[in-house]
Amino acid sequence: MHSGKYDDVCLIFCPQLWFTRLALHVKLRSFSLAEVESEPFGDLDHPDLYFQFYPELYGGRMGSMVPFAFRLLLAELPQYLTKHQEALKRLHVLLATVRKVQIPSHSIACLVSNYDKWILYVPSVIFSISVSWL
Repeated sequence: MHSGKYDDVCLIFCPQLWFTRLALHVKLRSFSLAEVESEPFGDLDHPDLYFQFYPELYGGRMGSMVPFAFRLLLAELPQYLTKHQEALKRLHVLLATVRKVQIPSHSIACLVSNYDKWILYVPSVIFSISVSWL
């Protein structure tokens, strides 16, 4: 249980901090270290990464605390380790998720905050897929 405002702030910014850390590893070309440190996150779909998991803290707020850029980074990461097929697979899964979120009536849309913004993510994912092919 979280004891105060400091803990609440840390909770919401934790995914952002981890994204920044892993992005810096990639920038510094420490790909293996980034891969090892990203493993506990899996596909970033754990229940505790959603606002709904903490109703006492966020009330009725819906959606993921994980920034889209973090999802994209984890999908791209295998390509830096010459695992291009795995990167392509992850990127296609991410693209499918983005396309599902774009449909407001789809059940996944209620799990993502600002689902109308997700249409803007399609070009980023498609660009990453095309880069993985190179």
